[in-house]
Amino acid sequence: MGGRPSFPVPEAELEALIEKYSLKTQHMERLYKAFQKADMDRSGAVTIDEFYEMLGEKRTVFGNEIFELLDTDMSGGLDFTEFVNAVCVFGFFGKLQM
Repeated sequence: MGGRPSFPVPEAELEALIEKYSLKTQHMERLYKAFQKADMDRSGAVTIDEFYEMLGEKRTVFGNEIFELLDTDMSGGLDFTEFVNAVCVFGFFGKLQM
């Protein structure tokens, strides 16, 4: 194999996250597969409805606020960079802790 990775070429912000969290190519490929699965309408972003579907949770005010914090460009959806950041920050917590 050894070909091109199966995730988008990282721009500066994503590259910074890769370095910050010491993410390897296989991590990024798995994250991109998870992102694609969550992005059910293939819009290139995870909408708030897709966010809740991915988490298997009912919509709450607290969850809405978390989503707004994660959506740093305030586009109404999580692009791949925002998704990676969310997983790296919040992915370390279990359901009970969240």
